[in-house]
Amino acid sequence: MKSNTFTHKFAICAAVSGLAIAAHTAGAALLVHEPFDYTGENVSIVGLDGGVGFDGAWNGSGFNQAHTVGRTSFASGAGTTVNSDGGLDFLPLISSGSGLSRFGNAGQREANRILTTTAQSALTQDNTSMWFSILMSATDNGAARVASFLFGNQTFETSGGGLAAEGQGFGVAFRTDDNGSISPGDGSPNALAFLDSQNATVGEATGFTPVTQPGATHQDTILVVGKINWNPIGTDDELFIFNITQPGGPAPDESDAIASLTGDFDQSTWDTISVYDSGFSIVDEIRMGTSFDAVTPIPEPSTAALAALAGLGLLRRRR
Repeated sequence: MKSNTFTHKFAICAAVSGLAIAAHTAGAALLVHEPFDYTGENVSIVGLDGGVGFDGAWNGSGFNQAHTVGRTSFASGAGTTVNSDGGLDFLPLISSGSGLSRFGNAGQREANRILTTTAQSALTQDNTSMWFSILMSATDNGAARVASFLFGNQTFETSGGGLAAEGQGFGVAFRTDDNGSISPGDGSPNALAFLDSQNATVGEATGFTPVTQPGATHQDTILVVGKINWNPIGTDDELFIFNITQPGGPAPDESDAIASLTGDFDQSTWDTISVYDSGFSIVDEIRMGTSFDAVTPIPEPSTAALAALAGLGLLRRRR
């Protein structure tokens, strides 16, 4: 009977927690979410199709070290920032499962995925704002901090980190480009844009200091949030990048951005997210929505208390 009681108690606590989390996110417009919640170790991302807001599975291209999920060891050795599933955590942000990474610096890889028309349309209306968030952990290898995330109308190519064809996009990257040549950064999350070009434009972050623990293969995990203000054609659209240190707070002011860029886009053609790396940085928990709260969800404060009450009720029942 002990086993049955424990199972029943766990089920009630889990259900209470789920209800509280659902209540927190029900009014928030989270349209795209990729938690990389996949099973297995060192599994190629190509063909995996979890998450919400996507029209089909992950695609990818490149050479040598593949983009994988479920990776807990890297070429540099021990001391990574990943959890036991190969994912990143940033409490109290809700997270689960693995993350996206590569084993080492050999070669270049990109991975991409198409959004549903419903999500794409809701995220890209003029005179509105969209938000995105992503957990990132830069490799400690100073020559390989170039990992890039992009929302736009083209995928990355894998012979230098530009776009496969002239295109548009906004995103965030560790890279610092110079006249079309990709250059590694210091681990700061920089603003990234492609302005009807195959070459990137980078707005370097200010006021951010990357941290690496002694002996670690990666820098400390950061929660990067982006805000895009969509304006009518003829007026520049705006990208703001924020370093969020405490999830659960109010939406940041645009004046608090650590990096920003502008560009006059027709974002109605943007339907693709793409990740590029020639190093072995880690990305996780990609979210896109129409509010800051939607892309930085945390459990309701009442969750733990409700779960505890559920447990107490079961204990009384046993007596």
